[in-house]
Amino acid sequence: MNSSKKRCRSENSDAKVSQNVNLDLDDREEQLEQREEALHNALERLAEEKKLMTGRKLSDVLSLNIGGTKCHACRRTLCLYEPSMLATHFSGRWDDNVEKDSDGCFFIDQPYELFKPLLDYLRDKAIESLDMPVPPPVRGKLLPNGEISTDEISVKRFDRMVEHYGMTPFVYPQRFVLWRGTPIETPNICNANLSINSKEWATYILESVGHLRRLDSFTVVTDSTLNFGAGWAEIRRFRSCKKTSSYGVGDLASSVALRGRIRCGIYYNEILIKSLDQVSLQKDTVVTCEHDEYRFRWLVDGTEVAIILKSLLNEYDCCDMMESEFIRPAITGKGKWHLSEFSYVCD
Repeated sequence: MNSSKKRCRSENSDAKVSQNVNLDLDDREEQLEQREEALHNALERLAEEKKLMTGRKLSDVLSLNIGGTKCHACRRTLCLYEPSMLATHFSGRWDDNVEKDSDGCFFIDQPYELFKPLLDYLRDKAIESLDMPVPPPVRGKLLPNGEISTDEISVKRFDRMVEHYGMTPFVYPQRFVLWRGTPIETPNICNANLSINSKEWATYILESVGHLRRLDSFTVVTDSTLNFGAGWAEIRRFRSCKKTSSYGVGDLASSVALRGRIRCGIYYNEILIKSLDQVSLQKDTVVTCEHDEYRFRWLVDGTEVAIILKSLLNEYDCCDMMESEFIRPAITGKGKWHLSEFSYVCD
């Protein structure tokens, strides 16, 4: 009798295992079919794009109508900065749908005097060399005498147009500059896509390249990062410390930062201003740092985690942090991270 019950239980167990295996196989088969369908759809889209691109090359010379003024430009020039909306617009994929005038010229609905300086900048960048770098264009509008008007309204309109076309990171670039640490031990301080792979613990400042525009927000994504910190530094006092110092942003006077990995907090001059026990900076964490005239703000993975009023820092003898003109982004850590986006002060 006992033997029969054991055999029955064994058969039931085997049946359950077999059922689970079959369910697992069904799930995997369904996932495989979904992947095959996704691949098929992707291939169809690729074939359609190739069809749309037939006969269209980067060397094409395009006839343009810029706000009523006719001119010509090479497709390669307009597509120089691939991530931009301008490059997408003139990539060739959408030539049949892009707005054209009665003569068939591609129509750009922008004032010629604003767009022309941007177009000339792209032309210069296309033939740029290491020994002859191209500075950002003068912000403003082109005057009939060839000079650029830099009145406040023209500057804002130009910046708005550059932002509209997704060209801001290209026209007004940033770079990482080693601020603390030993250069020999930290050879990779900067590359084209604004990423860091620091073999030793170090601190970096984000610096404008060829222009004086200031950032009011930046976002970094962590990878294999240790003792990570991101925030802001008042560069006049921050630079006065020895560059071989092991202190980073949030440790030194006139700098404030979100610091830590497992347990985090907002630090100024090694003082914990606000504890953030619920925050953990792991791989692929997205950290956004913002500042304006009155406050500093941090977001982690899109969620606000801290706001520090600048007036509060006066209690810690940090009056310099009130002067926004000299405040720059600062990042501390060992390992890998990259800058994913940034925005400029509207001035």
